[in-house]
Amino acid sequence: PPFVTQTGVVRVAKDERDLTRFERIRERRGDEMDLRVIKDASGSNGYMWCSHGYAVDSPRYLEALEKACHSLARDVSRWLRAEHGFEADSTRVNVIKERVDSLSSLRGRPMQQQQQQEQQQSQGGAGYSGVILCAGAAVGTLGSFPLKLSETYAVNMKHEGQQTASAFDFDGVENGEGPRPSLLGQTYVVRPDRGRAIVGAVHSDDPPPPQQGLKCLNYSLADEEAEASESERADLLTMAQKLRTKASHLLPLEEWRVESVQCGVRALPPKSDKGRLPIMGRVDEEEAVWAF
Repeated sequence: PPFVTQTGVVRVAKDERDLTRFERIRERRGDEMDLRVIKDASGSNGYMWCSHGYAVDSPRYLEALEKACHSLARDVSRWLRAEHGFEADSTRVNVIKERVDSLSSLRGRPMQQQQQQEQQQSQGGAGYSGVILCAGAAVGTLGSFPLKLSETYAVNMKHEGQQTASAFDFDGVENGEGPRPSLLGQTYVVRPDRGRAIVGAVHSDDPPPPQQGLKCLNYSLADEEAEASESERADLLTMAQKLRTKASHLLPLEEWRVESVQCGVRALPPKSDKGRLPIMGRVDEEEAVWAF
């Protein structure tokens, strides 16, 4: 199944200033994508509709990303041998899915090329000339980086009333019987089908400790044996209610029930004039270990 679905995106205006900003965006980017700004009779409320918006199925996306990384590693290995004359039995780029709890567990694994060849000849094994750790939000446990950690919450909701017109039903932007448009404002709402919605996101006020980047929570309200502790459940439910209140201007939520709450940590690089750019740094001066 595809990991992206073209649902279109409705950006809901908070006030008249938002509508003015939407008009500027449409004038500047209208040649690149289909953008429409739609106002109500008073001209003070409305939304911007982009038919080219997509909703991403994150689990499927991550599965596809892992396959693409393995494919890229094979391509790079072939390129190194073909373009730079590296020997086939001593040059290989590998993608390894493994939890790294500390740098000490990697000690001795990165080696110079000569040592690598010697080990292959004597032991039949494979060493490393370098290691790049793609640690995501857990990178703070490996070294000091100029990153802002953000604990983020989203909820899965189920509709319990009759399937009637709702805030998803905007004039001229329906997709027939297919997925309804995603809503974007101070929060977002994605509805994979008519009876369910994913609503996000709110952030904790204080940045979590680096160790929290190793932990994600998915608490189902119907699961009495959930791994989340009592205090974690209380925090999750508090944030779910905060999110529900914040999203109420996008979607009438009286007939929607929270089924589960998700919590994860993001690592945000500093802002620049080109947006947030990825950063990479060496995390072990003794060995060729880098973090991305």
